[in-house]
Amino acid sequence: MNVIQSAKERYIADSVIKKMIIFICIFIIAVPSFAQYPLSFFGPYFTFSDKKVKKITVSYYTKKKEKINLKVKNGKLSFVKKEKKGKFHNFTLKAEPGKQYTFSVESMNPEMNGRPGAVTIPSQDGFKFAAFGNTANALPNFEKMCSVVNNYQPSFFVHTGNLTADSMSFDEWQKFFNYGSKIFSSAAFLPVVGGHDFYSALWEKLFDVSNKRYPFYSYELPYCTLIVLNSGMYLGKDSTQYIWLVEELKKAQGKWKIVVFHHAPFSTTQNKYNPQLPSLNNTLIPLLESYHVDLVLNGMDNLYEHSVKNGITYITCGGANEIPDTPGSDNPYRQKVFYAKGSFVIFDVRKDTLSVSAYDIQNQPVETIQLKK
Repeated sequence: MNVIQSAKERYIADSVIKKMIIFICIFIIAVPSFAQYPLSFFGPYFTFSDKKVKKITVSYYTKKKEKINLKVKNGKLSFVKKEKKGKFHNFTLKAEPGKQYTFSVESMNPEMNGRPGAVTIPSQDGFKFAAFGNTANALPNFEKMCSVVNNYQPSFFVHTGNLTADSMSFDEWQKFFNYGSKIFSSAAFLPVVGGHDFYSALWEKLFDVSNKRYPFYSYELPYCTLIVLNSGMYLGKDSTQYIWLVEELKKAQGKWKIVVFHHAPFSTTQNKYNPQLPSLNNTLIPLLESYHVDLVLNGMDNLYEHSVKNGITYITCGGANEIPDTPGSDNPYRQKVFYAKGSFVIFDVRKDTLSVSAYDIQNQPVETIQLKK
């Protein structure tokens, strides 16, 4: 009897030890992940909050109401911006072309205290920006792509739509900003509403863009007018967005005119039959042609595609998703198409040239073109 009882005791002890070992292993594996993607906040990220890019907003979000201060250095001067307790922390600062601003947080939260960021305002000597999209359900690819893109030191990053798996969920936004932290902490962010995104009061709180309380906005950058549209909204000639766009195109000061929206009007994939496209092709595209827009950037398709129609270059740069879209239709305006598990595009804007360079997620060149004026 004692032998049997002793064996049972050893068996129970061994089981407990095994469970403890398994728990410790899981904890060791999990802790770095939680440390890398803290659950209490996200940020910093930057948005141009003024049409002429004379202001920039530095933003953080905390799950609990906290009071944080922002320490700012603009090359010569250091100062601290203070604020009241809250969850959304937005610090708006004056910005000068070509100047770099560095930031760090003063917070009682040890995870957050000292968290750095830096951004360079587009310069009169020229500037670079990056574009890609479709990061919803592709966060590991997104993280890797941000690391590669960051090496090009873009002044800002255009996301061509489909940002998160659920744009009404704080948890999804937290994942989005934490996985993309390398680019968000070093370049301004221009969000585009995609087919799976939902524009709401939450979107307005998260993004302090130039056209307050609207999902479409524009910037006057050195040598360039850049306009962001919401192609998921009604864009008939009597719509608020269309009327606004006409005025923006009339007043455009840039030598280069760039327009960004999610739905690609010319597609090699089955997305060519998206119900949004007939309206875009019948109303929006003729308008862009009449005002001699130079470049249109789109998302929608999980690939890189370059098309040209009536003097406008169209670049589809939605390729952050791990599963590329496959051919499903013909695009008579196509110049180049690239299917891969990830691609991004770097734009180099100068007074007389606009260079477009596409790369895969391994940073291998896909295509480079140059527009001249």
